[in-house]
Amino acid sequence: MKIAHRRIAILFCVLLIIMIPLLIYLNFEDQNPKRDEYIRSTIEEISKIKPTEFLAAVKQEDGKYCYVLRENCAIKFKDGNWVYISLRSRHGPHDIRGKNQIGDVTIAMDSKKNIYVSYLHICGCIYLPVDDSNGFSNVSDFYNSTNSWKKYGNH
Repeated sequence: MKIAHRRIAILFCVLLIIMIPLLIYLNFEDQNPKRDEYIRSTIEEISKIKPTEFLAAVKQEDGKYCYVLRENCAIKFKDGNWVYISLRSRHGPHDIRGKNQIGDVTIAMDSKKNIYVSYLHICGCIYLPVDDSNGFSNVSDFYNSTNSWKKYGNH
């Protein structure tokens, strides 16, 4: 019986040692001053942009269409409005080895200056599927294409 209690106590200690740093990390992931500053400065930069070149939906091997976001780009909608997207991946050179740990951040600003932010993981690129080569009908379709977009601030 003593051996079973000892094993349980050891297992509990090991789990505690593993879980405490993880919980601390997860708690601070949402409260990242460097990331908040990065978002504010990026919004300031992209708010001056009026895109003239737009990304086109591409046909995949399976015959379906999607947008492939690899870098900062703009998408124009069927109704004439647009969205400019700024991407930053934790795999990028600025986030490696503990320097400037901002993490994955995608910032979207539409033609009406609404700002949305997503923290989805970016591993090389983001795929946004669409029904056909014409892409999204409007900005709402774009923001509703994934449930990760959150309206940012009072912009």
